[in-house]
Amino acid sequence: SSIFTVAPQVVNGTLTFTTAATASGVSSVSICVIDDGGIVNGGVDRTCVVVGISVVLAQQAPDFGVANLTVFQLQRAGTVVIRGFLTDLTTQSGAANTVVDITMQGPLAETCKSSFTMLPAIAVATGDLQFAASDDFFGACHTNVSVRDTVSGRGTSQQVTIVILEVNLKPTFIDGPASVSVPYSSSETTISWATAISAGSGAESLRQSVRGIATLRSPGVFVGDVVTVDQNGAIRFNISRNGPATADVDVQFVDDGGTTNGGSDSSRLSSVRIVVIGVNTPPSFVTPARMRTLQGAGTKTVEQFATQISPGSESWEGSQSVAFHVASNVSHAFSRFPTISAGGVLTFATFSTFHGTATITVQLRDNGGVRYGGSDASLTRDVLVEVDHVNTAPSFTLARSTVYVTQGVTYLEPNFVRDIASGDANQTVTLSLEAEASFGAPMSTAFAAVAIAGGNLSVTPQRFFRGSVPLRVVATDSGGVSNGGHNTFHSSLTVVFLQRNAAPTAEVTRAVEVVGGSSSPYRIDGFVRALSAVEQDQTVSVSVSAKTPSIFSTLPSVVNGALVFGLAETNASVSSELNVTIRDSGGTANGGVDTIAFQSSLTVRPPAVAPSFTLSRTAATVSTTASARIALVQNLVPNADPATIIWRVSSDNPMLLPFGVQIDADGTTVVTTASATGATTLMIEATNAAGATSVMRALSLMVVIPPRIRVVVDGSIDSFDRPEFRRRMASIFGVTESQVVIVSVAPGSVVVTFYISGLQPSMTAGTFVDRARNTNDPLHSTIRISSASIIGLNTTAPPSSASATQPPRLETASAESDSELWLGMSRTVWLVLVLCVVGSALAGCCVCAVVHVIQSRRVREDAARTDFATGANECIPKRKTAGGSRAETYRVRVDDEDMLPQRRNHFAKQNVTWEADRDSTNDLEAVDVEQWSDEEFDLPGDDCWYDVPATQPRPASPADWRGNAPQDTKWFDSRTAGRPAWMSRRR
Repeated sequence: SSIFTVAPQVVNGTLTFTTAATASGVSSVSICVIDDGGIVNGGVDRTCVVVGISVVLAQQAPDFGVANLTVFQLQRAGTVVIRGFLTDLTTQSGAANTVVDITMQGPLAETCKSSFTMLPAIAVATGDLQFAASDDFFGACHTNVSVRDTVSGRGTSQQVTIVILEVNLKPTFIDGPASVSVPYSSSETTISWATAISAGSGAESLRQSVRGIATLRSPGVFVGDVVTVDQNGAIRFNISRNGPATADVDVQFVDDGGTTNGGSDSSRLSSVRIVVIGVNTPPSFVTPARMRTLQGAGTKTVEQFATQISPGSESWEGSQSVAFHVASNVSHAFSRFPTISAGGVLTFATFSTFHGTATITVQLRDNGGVRYGGSDASLTRDVLVEVDHVNTAPSFTLARSTVYVTQGVTYLEPNFVRDIASGDANQTVTLSLEAEASFGAPMSTAFAAVAIAGGNLSVTPQRFFRGSVPLRVVATDSGGVSNGGHNTFHSSLTVVFLQRNAAPTAEVTRAVEVVGGSSSPYRIDGFVRALSAVEQDQTVSVSVSAKTPSIFSTLPSVVNGALVFGLAETNASVSSELNVTIRDSGGTANGGVDTIAFQSSLTVRPPAVAPSFTLSRTAATVSTTASARIALVQNLVPNADPATIIWRVSSDNPMLLPFGVQIDADGTTVVTTASATGATTLMIEATNAAGATSVMRALSLMVVIPPRIRVVVDGSIDSFDRPEFRRRMASIFGVTESQVVIVSVAPGSVVVTFYISGLQPSMTAGTFVDRARNTNDPLHSTIRISSASIIGLNTTAPPSSASATQPPRLETASAESDSELWLGMSRTVWLVLVLCVVGSALAGCCVCAVVHVIQSRRVREDAARTDFATGANECIPKRKTAGGSRAETYRVRVDDEDMLPQRRNHFAKQNVTWEADRDSTNDLEAVDVEQWSDEEFDLPGDDCWYDVPATQPRPASPADWRGNAPQDTKWFDSRTAGRPAWMSRRR
């Protein structure tokens, strides 16, 4: 087969064959042993066996290449990875059975091994070379890279050199302080500043040398502007002058490692501020060698005693402060030890008894201190002080500087002036008193006598002098005043005059009598009079105490001279003594008197008892036609003589009762009225003989027009006798003759119209018609009751609560039925119609009457069309003519011709037409306003007039009306007699 280049054969028992160079596989070989006997006769001449020969390809050493036989890498590169360093790898067993080994070779093999933190290695799968050298290592390491087949054990190797190139590190050091203070020195100054100076890390610091570089950024501070720093970090310089200065110096270190391969031989730049401190130099000054003064001259001040004062020789020392220090060889010479101010002013005082010479030693010091060898003290200078003898003033002390004396009392104090001494020996001293110039008056103004002889003080004040007197106590010795000496001494003394208060004065009423019965406070003016504190600028208070305080509800007090109190038992007869104390604000100091006392008495007489009564009713209704007698007063308790009871009645509507109201002794009220209707409240009270008045009682009184019946009688009357007719009508209708009022008698005695007044509300017009027709009176055959109507029955009853609370409204004109028009025609129309009936020939008159009726109705229909807003209490009348003056129609209700307005302006403005309903039949009749006065009446705005009926109360305020009336709305009240009263409704 293809496996063998020489087929297998057995020679001498040995199997031999030759395989192809690249052949591999398994081949089956049949080996037979053949003899020469042949196979005749079935013989067997051979024996064969099959042998399997497995040919395995022979293993070869792997083959590979590298990217570079020499690898260069910088120092301190860390872990280095060279991608694809192993190339062209060939191995018969595959990568999985191939390993790569790198070993160090050469004499430095062990050194190289220890210089790598990660020994070189190649990954078979990627061919990447990876290693890491120590930071301090640099140099060449020879390695053997071998690739081995783990199956055949065969391998191949190559030599690779790894070269680590040195990279110089910059030097390092530790900064000293950012600012260094040094004193001035004339020699070189050295500052040990930088520390831990190193050429680099590790081995560099051992094999490299370092030098320092200093750069001055502040010229003028150092001599020649030269500053250096050595390899040990010491900064050296020479200071150019003595005085404060500041120099900024940049410091840097350089090694000899160079900058190859990107290395650095220079350290970071650091700065230090060098503060030069000036060294203090001694201050200096100049003084005179001697000076002269007088004995006892007191405090002496010598300007410019010390001159040319300097805190030091350097200009910068001018900001220093200086102070003089003084010493003396005679300590007892000075009462005020000499001092010299920083400006050179000498101040001292010698004892008044000293004279002679004394030496003072002066030295000047500044505050520059002595640090760094400085000096703060000058040289000392001696000054001779000569004190010439001068008389010394005497001396003494006072027991006190202020003396208090009482008005009118002599003050004595022995030994008041003490320790009296002359300034020098063998001198006599005298004492005297003087008034200070500020007193401004002779001493006799305040003192009756004053002396201080022998040191004993004696003061006799004037009686009425007040205030204080400033004095001087003066001592004079016999030493004279030579050389400016002093022979006097004085001390201030204030004499204060103490006031003795005089008692206040007053007059007090000794007995007070009042009548009880009042719960209000009582006030008795002038109880305390002529009140005076005597002295000026004092206040006076008055207090009262009662011996029997239980009778008072408010205890007595005096206010502005008046006695004020309240009684607890207003109806009792009681009394109490009163103690009145008057005190001023002067006090009782110094034996003064500030209080006087008085006794008074208070007597309370019991009050008169007021009468009492009640009313039998609280409301009543009376007629306008006659006086009414109402049994009203009951339960009268006069509490005095009943015959002396005085009744008083007041009305809030006096026009309604022009003749007043009288009350008889039996309590019957007599009311006299005019012919007006309305309402009033009567307030009734009684006063008895003791002058006591009862509580007021109120009676609501309504005055109304009495109910009446209007009767029209027509028929044949032979002779008309008014008294007889009134008598017969009274008999027919069951009334008095005075109740029959004849209104008119038509011509020919055909029609008689009359009223019957004073009817009961339960009666109706039909009742009277039936009574008249059923009577047996002879006139029944000759007269006929044609009609009857009740007038005013709707006004007899008092107003209901509903009507009393409703606001008054204008009656809006409305169209009436024909029957209402017939019954409500004026007397003129009735007369015309009667004449037309009587004289049928006067047909034209009938036509005129009908026309008049139609015209009247048209006027009323115009009035009905007048727009009045009744719901909101507003009215906006329509104008009949546009522009110009107004022509408006208003409706007013009147109950009788006599009640019509007497003047046009009683009701409204000019150019207003009124319609009247005289008989409560709601038939309106035009009222000719021209027959009234021509006096014009004008009001601003669109005023509306609202009628207040007799059944309504008079409104007290705008809030009493409902709705929102216009701003200029006015109201009128027709309840007064004869004319309306206008009420403003303005808001």
